[in-house]
Amino acid sequence: MSLPGLTSCAQGFSVTRYNSLPDPFGKWTTMVYHLRLVSDQTGLIEIWADGKKVSKTEGIIGFKPFLAKESQYLKFGSYRNHTEFATVTRLGHYVRSEQKADVDADGTLALP
Repeated sequence: MSLPGLTSCAQGFSVTRYNSLPDPFGKWTTMVYHLRLVSDQTGLIEIWADGKKVSKTEGIIGFKPFLAKESQYLKFGSYRNHTEFATVTRLGHYVRSEQKADVDADGTLALP
């Protein structure tokens, strides 16, 4: 997939959209991310918002580090174009694990 206006790094993956993101203003939104950042076709990003699957991206998502000390990481927050209003990202109950059961013990945060 190649997106207009993006460089060649936007190739080698496909995006499936399932639902829109909920309106985040005035309430908490529970977000769940499943990431497998690798430089081959088995890369995966799945996103859920308030229990509904929002999207899935498959393919070449990671990259091969140029140096052994380089690694990939997830960065998230209020990153967007300039707006006329202030944006704030607050994290509550942040959990990171290699096991889905640690993040979604009762199976309600990331429904198929």
